[in-house]
Amino acid sequence: MTNPEYTIGINPLKVLRLLWAVIAMLVLASITGQVIKYVTGHDYVYGFVTKFNVDDELTVPTYFSAVMSLTSSVLLAVIARLTIARRGPYASHWFGLSVLFLYLAFDEACRIHEMAIIPMQKLFGASGYFYFAWVIPAWVIIAALGILYFGFFRKLPKRIRRLFLTAAALCICGGIGFEMISGHYVQRHNDQEPVYITMITIEELLEMTGVSLFIYALLEYIKQTTPNVTFRIGPGGPAKTGNETIRNDPSPGNAHTV
Repeated sequence: MTNPEYTIGINPLKVLRLLWAVIAMLVLASITGQVIKYVTGHDYVYGFVTKFNVDDELTVPTYFSAVMSLTSSVLLAVIARLTIARRGPYASHWFGLSVLFLYLAFDEACRIHEMAIIPMQKLFGASGYFYFAWVIPAWVIIAALGILYFGFFRKLPKRIRRLFLTAAALCICGGIGFEMISGHYVQRHNDQEPVYITMITIEELLEMTGVSLFIYALLEYIKQTTPNVTFRIGPGGPAKTGNETIRNDPSPGNAHTV
């Protein structure tokens, strides 16, 4: 007896709209919690203030960001697998990005980079805009990635390349740019003032928007290069196009099994 097959369609634009709707709700919840905290003096409210604060650990926004980064990692791994299957270039670059976003997912959930702040401050004597000193090695890593991935980005389809660069700009502006500004501020004031909280809210909004746009770009790339992808649960094997292995038909428009 043949098992029935079902098709689940994924619309990249609808996914993006859903992610943006969730991001808007999470940011609004965080702002509401902070307004309640500063207006009424209540900093808990049955856990609402703490659990939706974008600047706290183990919160709903933090876990949502981690899940988005993990989703990006999975999609990048799928693209790497499909690229290998059709013997396309830059499979290792896709896989490298997958590993990077896997780390970013863990970092988002566990705030690993914050553990490096004090050691980096002592190492570099950092202050001012580099008060959150983890941004120093972060800039070095970004520069290295820019060099290593220059050829990779040039070969991307024009629209996908533009989406990637926009997503990267949002993430860097939020995750590092506003981190530097808020670090400069908090060194002279404290991390409980409304101005600092506003900076952090903008930072997290830009980061989440950037990652959501990146997910959209990855889905669009898969749609353009391999519109029909079958995920098979069972023993691994070569990717296939119809009844033939991909070695016999490397065209990107066919259905691939992963």
